[in-house]
Amino acid sequence: MKQIVLQMLLLLSCIATYGQDILDFRMCDVYKGNVKSITITSPEMMQSETKFSPDGKITYMKNATFCVEYDWKSNEELKLTVSNTQGAQSFYIYINEYRKNFYDYDIGENNCKIWFRENGSIEKKEGTQNGNKMYSTYYYRSDSDLYPYKIENRMGMQVQTIFVSVDKCDSKGNAIEFTNSSNGITIQQKRIISYYE
Repeated sequence: MKQIVLQMLLLLSCIATYGQDILDFRMCDVYKGNVKSITITSPEMMQSETKFSPDGKITYMKNATFCVEYDWKSNEELKLTVSNTQGAQSFYIYINEYRKNFYDYDIGENNCKIWFRENGSIEKKEGTQNGNKMYSTYYYRSDSDLYPYKIENRMGMQVQTIFVSVDKCDSKGNAIEFTNSSNGITIQQKRIISYYE
């Protein structure tokens, strides 16, 4: 469970950082087309593959250290089976709200809320772990932009600012190459997005 909680907080931290608790492809900063899979190809330490059903919900994720199978029991309950070299564990996500512009769900004693803008892109996120809250606010240059130029993460008095640059989009308009920079560290990421016909 601790690993999932840490991944949840990582999910809040920057663009294209996927935790085990994602529900659909919009949470992966992909907004156009009927997405079948997203494969992060670089950097090597972040390589992963994430698969989705035709209705956009997550079904499978695998990276270098674990894989997760997702079993949608209903629109309110999602069972995760996390497997690694030490075996498998199951957890549940309980979905309180799952609307076009707002997600609210619980995983264990932790809660995650995500607000979306009118054009479908992420506006802000809020994660609660053991009573502590972490906020992520996305900043855009215009109302039509799908990708932020800056993300501000706040936990208590600590603030982290991440600057985002989209370097290349695919034919659908989804970012496939981008750069995240924070505190003198720059990470360039590449991904391949496949679509249902």
